[in-house]
Amino acid sequence: MHGKFLYGFLFSFLFVFCLHGQKADYHTFENIVLSADASAINCFAQDYQGLIWMGSNRGLYSYDGFSAQAHTSIETNNQVYCILILNKSHLCLGTDNGVFFYNYQTDQSEPSGVVFPTDVRTMTVCDSILWIGSLKGLFRYHLQNHTLENIPANESSGLPHQTIYSIIQSDHTLYIGTYNGFCKYVPGTGKFEKIALPSDFKRSNQFINVLLEDTLRKCIWIGTEGTLYKYVPAQNRAEALNHFRNNSVKSLAIDPNENLLVGTDNGLYVYDEESNSVQHIVHDSRNDKSLSNNIIWSIFSDRERNSWLGTDYNISLARYNKAFQFIPISRITGIGNGNRFHALFRDSRKNFWLGGTNGLIFAPSLNHPETSIWYRMGDSNYPISHNRIRQIYEDKDHQLWIASDGSISRYDYPEKQFVHYSIIDSTHTYNSNWAYDLFEDDRGRLWIATCLGGIFVVDKQRLMQSTGVYVAERNYTVQDGLSGSFVNRIAPDKKGNVWVLFYKNGVNKIDVQENKITKILLDAENENNQPDYILCDNEGFIWIGFPNGLIRMDPENNQSKFIRLNLFNTCEILSMVEEGRHLWISTTEGVWIVDKQTEKVQNLNIVNNLFTAGFYDPTSGKIYLGASDELALFSPSLLQESEINAPVILTALYVNGELYHPENLSVRYLNEIKLNYKQNNLILEFSDLQYYNEQGNKFVYRLEGIDTKWNILKQQTNRISYQNVEYGKYRLIISKLDSSGEPSDTPFVFMIRITPPWYYTTAAKCIYILLIAGLLLWIFIFFRMRNNLRIERIEREKTLEFSNLKIDFYNNVSHEFKTPLNLIINPLRKLLPDIKDNNKKIQLESVMQNALNLNELIQQQLKQKITFETLTTLKPVEITSPDEKFLSEMTGIIEDRISDLDLNVNSLSILSGMGSKQIYRKIKQLTGKSPVEYIRSIRLKKAAMLLSQNKFTVSEVMYMVGFSSPSYFSKCFQAEFGKSPKKYPEE
Repeated sequence: MHGKFLYGFLFSFLFVFCLHGQKADYHTFENIVLSADASAINCFAQDYQGLIWMGSNRGLYSYDGFSAQAHTSIETNNQVYCILILNKSHLCLGTDNGVFFYNYQTDQSEPSGVVFPTDVRTMTVCDSILWIGSLKGLFRYHLQNHTLENIPANESSGLPHQTIYSIIQSDHTLYIGTYNGFCKYVPGTGKFEKIALPSDFKRSNQFINVLLEDTLRKCIWIGTEGTLYKYVPAQNRAEALNHFRNNSVKSLAIDPNENLLVGTDNGLYVYDEESNSVQHIVHDSRNDKSLSNNIIWSIFSDRERNSWLGTDYNISLARYNKAFQFIPISRITGIGNGNRFHALFRDSRKNFWLGGTNGLIFAPSLNHPETSIWYRMGDSNYPISHNRIRQIYEDKDHQLWIASDGSISRYDYPEKQFVHYSIIDSTHTYNSNWAYDLFEDDRGRLWIATCLGGIFVVDKQRLMQSTGVYVAERNYTVQDGLSGSFVNRIAPDKKGNVWVLFYKNGVNKIDVQENKITKILLDAENENNQPDYILCDNEGFIWIGFPNGLIRMDPENNQSKFIRLNLFNTCEILSMVEEGRHLWISTTEGVWIVDKQTEKVQNLNIVNNLFTAGFYDPTSGKIYLGASDELALFSPSLLQESEINAPVILTALYVNGELYHPENLSVRYLNEIKLNYKQNNLILEFSDLQYYNEQGNKFVYRLEGIDTKWNILKQQTNRISYQNVEYGKYRLIISKLDSSGEPSDTPFVFMIRITPPWYYTTAAKCIYILLIAGLLLWIFIFFRMRNNLRIERIEREKTLEFSNLKIDFYNNVSHEFKTPLNLIINPLRKLLPDIKDNNKKIQLESVMQNALNLNELIQQQLKQKITFETLTTLKPVEITSPDEKFLSEMTGIIEDRISDLDLNVNSLSILSGMGSKQIYRKIKQLTGKSPVEYIRSIRLKKAAMLLSQNKFTVSEVMYMVGFSSPSYFSKCFQAEFGKSPKKYPEE
């Protein structure tokens, strides 16, 4: 980035060199206000970037060509009297509280470790020594070893007075201006030698305010309280200039024309020594562009040779502009009345004619208001038919004609009066009251374009000899084929055909020979845009202006070509002027210059000026453009100068409405910045640090990541705003539009990074991923367990069902076997006593024994059924107390639903109709156990009973008593009975 600054410095040097010979204008200033408090401007300096620094009565300020910025702190919020640029990073400030070193790359003051004198008025650096002049004396500060030395004002030192107001170095000699006397430093002796000045008998002392070295004249200018002296060191001679007697000279500078600028308590003096003439410039309260105040504390000439005047009331900037010169209307007329110009002309007698909305100004010279005449309606001496002047035209006989809203008039030079003509058509239907344009054809006829009256054609000689209302020889209207009756402009081509521009009705061509009217079909690109200007150039081509460009048409074959002017905005064409091979086109978006041969387009961005009239004066070779209350003079030679693209820098950054101060480096030296997600409302200010350019460069910008196309800024605007910017990385690109209206190839690029909130950081996103993965895993496990429980419930239900089926089967089989067995046992019991045969008896006894055994098994099965039914159904017992009744009821509910996994206190509450708290309290009171423990106890006791029968497996018993987890069932059983469910039946 430092390379850009060096390039800017070289550019400034070359630019100043190429401007040699131009003139500065001290009639028009740009007045710059720093702040409400900072009014008196004591000094100026320009750093390596090109930024202007100013010392004021309220501290240090900088100015970037658009706005001022305060750099106030404990150290810098003082009266700053002088500023030195020490190097590429530091300023040296002389203030009422001493000397301070300010790092302008970090925008921070740096400690020096030395106690400097107060009330410092002047400083200079000579051979690594900082010479300090103050009201407390002369000091020298060694920049390398940081030591301070006081030089006393006495006979031994030769210093005439201890109060020092100015110090300069000229030709390796140090000159000192004191409260009473002028002297120089003699290094060989280490003493000062007083230099005698001509006596001023009106003052007892020679109070020297300012010294200035003049390398061209090889002299030193000495400004004092009372006069101005010129001292020539080679001759050791000083002389007083009588022009400045009794003036308090406070500041001096050399302007671009080598004139001496003298700032006093009585305004600005511009002294031309060659002609021995003085121009006195003072404040004019009627003109807001005049000198801001007559007390001029400081004058500074920057690298572009602009003159900065620090007054007692802010800053007046006199631009050294190579491109053009403004002439206010007051300088032409000598009065304060205004006029918005719509027609400019310089006649063959070299007189200027300036017409607009407030009459017509006749001026033999633009610099001598005493010779000008203002023609207006109602003026008894210089009347005119109407104040609205549309066109000024000189015919082939050098007669001057004007078209106005009061018809046309001819100027009588001897009488200095206008002769008015009223023209109507043969039917007395149309008139020329609103005349917009006119010209003379080859047959001596005047063609007059009007509003609502069409086009009148009159014989010029007959018209001039007529009195009263004149009937035109010809009148073209819509009845004759014109596209409308509101004619803005007319222009003859080389063949005598007349091209007609209508208000919102396109263009017609009148073939005068065949008396034929043709409607011209224009480029389809402009079908929605109405033409607003027409001109026929010297080569015979017709140029038709549109809001977005031009059409060049060949009248021979009506072939056309479109030339675009502005890529970013539509610009209405206000005037067109031909100059050699160029067309100067004034638009609502600046002045455009078109090379008719190459069709190259060049733009001059002129700030806040709409030039509604134009004229090329071949005598002076100047282009005159008229605006509101002023003229602008352009030199076509500026087109030959090469275009220089000065680098753009960021000058200020506002974050959430507050000026942002980076920790280690000023924003002017940054290429990127990092902000957090809350710092997302941004305002950025930038500048190319060019002060000569009153045209005002046009800038376009885009923020990559937000903008998809270029945004264009208004002229004199350097502020870009973005609100609620999302976090991310952005690339801001700012580019100046070059002379052809294209963005520069070397734009300014600034990187902006806005960090996300913690919950959008990479670490947070990793945590989110882990949490989501954990949630998905939990959901997977949950549904898997739920599915397993569903499967277990189904298995338990099937097991219970199978167990019930087995019991029912055993019972049914027992009942089915019991009757046949009885039928077998009873007959055998009767038959055995009667059997005598031992073998048969033994066999029958065997059958009998087996039948009895089988009967016994059936009896046991029936007994188990009865026992099971007894356990599952409480026998009716007589309840003797409410507590026993409550406990019996709770026990019955539990045993009825002993296989229900979801049996709990809430279930008991719902089934019994009692409150859960009441159930908990009473069961705890009666059993010493909680309801959960009591339910588990009943489940386990029933499990023990079922296991003791050896009829069911452990799993079947577990499901029958309402457990679903084998491990939990085994744990609870072990705790209750001291044995596992598997070992319990064995013992």
